Amino acid sequence: MSMKDPVRCPKCASTDVRYSYTQTTWDLILDLLFSMDAFRCRSCRHRFHKFDPGDDTADAESAVQEAKSAKPAQQHE
Repeated sequence: MSMKDPVRCPKCASTDVRYSYTQTTWDLILDLLFSMDAFRCRSCRHRFHKFDPGDDTADAESAVQEAKSAKPAQQHE
């Protein structure tokens, strides 16, 4: 179990926040380039971004390894 600090809303300081769906291209850019995920506060409904690397890197690395192992070897004739 991770001992990460809970995500707090920058507007009201509540810890009652959840991940927010990717809604814009900007959300996607922030997530892919900077590992900044979108969150929404359940208390005040404020939507914000926060650096949250999570397991994204591990997931990407495992996907690359799976793709490499599934790729058939090319034969030279």
